[in-house]
Amino acid sequence: HLTTPQLGSMQAALYSDPESGRALLFAFQFGDPALAHTIPLRGLDPSRRYCVSVRVGHKGMVTENSDIPGRELAERGLNIAFPHAGAAVLVELNPVK
Repeated sequence: HLTTPQLGSMQAALYSDPESGRALLFAFQFGDPALAHTIPLRGLDPSRRYCVSVRVGHKGMVTENSDIPGRELAERGLNIAFPHAGAAVLVELNPVK
């Protein structure tokens, strides 16, 4: 978990496979009044670069950013914007070869 579970907050969890370098981030707007957050992604390899695909909402709108350093994702974090209260975001992180 990247956040502490509590009502009225944004929740996020990162699941990563150290061997392949692939990771999934699940983020939920769980009653937090803010619709945008920056989430530091602990658990990624700082020496790798990642292609980041963000899927938002029930229609699965996708935005993609390529070649982001793992160190930057860990230190500066990833900006997540929820379309509305109660929304969820799925982020796929794949290492750039």
